[in-house]
Amino acid sequence: MRIHSGRLLFLFSIVLTLSVSWDLKIMSVWKSFMVYFHESFHALAAILTGAKVLKIHIYSSEIGYTEVLDIHKLTYPIVVSAGYLGNSIAGSLFVYYSFREKFISEIALLTGSWILFSVYYFSSDFDMSFYSGLLYSGLLLSTSYANRRLAGFLILFLGISLSLYSIYDISDFYQNSEKTDAGLLSYYLIENTEFFRSNFDRKHLSNLIGLLWSVFTFSFILFFYVLSFFTREKPEVLELKDMIHQVEKGNVPKEIAIWFLEKGIDLNGKPLHKSVMNKLQNKMDRNSY
Repeated sequence: MRIHSGRLLFLFSIVLTLSVSWDLKIMSVWKSFMVYFHESFHALAAILTGAKVLKIHIYSSEIGYTEVLDIHKLTYPIVVSAGYLGNSIAGSLFVYYSFREKFISEIALLTGSWILFSVYYFSSDFDMSFYSGLLYSGLLLSTSYANRRLAGFLILFLGISLSLYSIYDISDFYQNSEKTDAGLLSYYLIENTEFFRSNFDRKHLSNLIGLLWSVFTFSFILFFYVLSFFTREKPEVLELKDMIHQVEKGNVPKEIAIWFLEKGIDLNGKPLHKSVMNKLQNKMDRNSY
């Protein structure tokens, strides 16, 4: 495995651009969309656990909440935690798979469909987050199979934005922790669990939950971002490099290598991948050795 410097530079350029422009007024629409994504994960968790989602509300102050009915007591912690943790998990995985160029079409199709579904059924107002959701879902759906390269960039940009917003959200835990999702979860735990009621007050438990979520977020993002920088070369590429290396070192005469190439096998007698044969033949034809 080797570090892919091009990916690292590309990622850094997007992170730097977003960081520098983060507080500009024009970014308020995009940040509202990040809040909407956060709330949509609450909605998704609620649906998957059998609750009923009424509306998602987003305000200009980057505050949002999701109206949900019939949440079961046992699944309430899952629904409350899903917004913050969902953003960090989705953001990290989007970055990882976009760089790996795996499942791009499927991710774009699923993500675009979910955004379109959620803004259509749950958006409370025709605000900018609603229109940005429609626009981004349209871009993802239209490029999912028609233009994988553009779809990959859209997934990457969304993933980095979600990751940055997850980190940006951490500041709320240490300023107004009781008014965040961590505060809601702490209230639930204290009201329904004797252990937490006896050992914690709401503020300290909110801070503790915020700290645990922060550690998880940093760890998850760091792990998948670092993993994205490494590339594992395909076996056929290694076959090509080995044959070229042996010829260049003089261990194998060019004529012998051509004979193996014509037979479609490597120096160990194993069948060569078609792409390897084409690349090696081109290299030999250019008299590169």
